[in-house]
Amino acid sequence: RDARVRERFPRMGGFLLAVTPEPASTAAFKKGAEGEEKAARRIIDASGDDVLFLLNRRLGPGRRDGDIDMIAISAAGILVVDVKHYKDAKVEVRRSGGLFSPRTEKLYVGGRDKTAWLEGLDKQRDAVTFALGYGQVDAPIPISVALCFVGGDLPVFDRLAIGDVAIYGSRELGRRLKKSSGRLGRDDCVRAFERLAVHLPSA
Repeated sequence: RDARVRERFPRMGGFLLAVTPEPASTAAFKKGAEGEEKAARRIIDASGDDVLFLLNRRLGPGRRDGDIDMIAISAAGILVVDVKHYKDAKVEVRRSGGLFSPRTEKLYVGGRDKTAWLEGLDKQRDAVTFALGYGQVDAPIPISVALCFVGGDLPVFDRLAIGDVAIYGSRELGRRLKKSSGRLGRDDCVRAFERLAVHLPSA
């Protein structure tokens, strides 16, 4: 926005930016970015020294169809995390159907259906799988996905999940990563980190 205004009004651009409010979309984007940064700090601080992180990565070289907020690499495998900033919004999974009708699950945040987010997470997992050079089945390193909410109203005692997508608050995710265990050694984690860093460039 700053660049467009200054290019269009070379002499008055700075003044116009100073006296006009940010568009709602710009303010919302900034709020979301600040929320993601806050979550990343919490998660990294709480997870300890054994977990490796990649932040804000593209889905591949030259791609502009999305990005990955966070990739955590630990002895348990690779966790792809989509960070959401929704202050005080209730996060819930609503289930319907059962005995005589198909069972369905939907994700609601602040009363709005956000189930479509799961498609984005599937695309992010596929990008990580491809970057590691694996097929879609039998990957030697487990790859899982999660949603992480900053400021969201999550259940205190129940852990939410929808399908194979785990749902966390930022502090809870950091604690779980710190406690994670599995068969991957440090060298395995470092090799995965280095390959993903190359094949999923910074966004």
